[in-house]
Amino acid sequence: MTWQLTTEWALPFEIKGVRFVQGGFVHFIGPEGGSHFNIVTQPQLLLDIGKFAHYVDQVLIGTGSICDTTSSASRARTRSFRKS
Repeated sequence: MTWQLTTEWALPFEIKGVRFVQGGFVHFIGPEGGSHFNIVTQPQLLLDIGKFAHYVDQVLIGTGSICDTTSSASRARTRSFRKS
């Protein structure tokens, strides 16, 4: 038997009016059998290209990712970092 703790983040910021989101996740996985404690992480830097067409948080593109935030699961995750 083992355990796993996962956390994720999405931190929006702007540089000269261009909106970015620095996000990602990290898994902390406990040892099991012959395996050791593991840490798996994937940080991402995303450009909010939807903002250029007045669709903030709708289409993000970046390091190995194209995120369509129109699905219900993505909308729930995106809602946490939208500006009011």
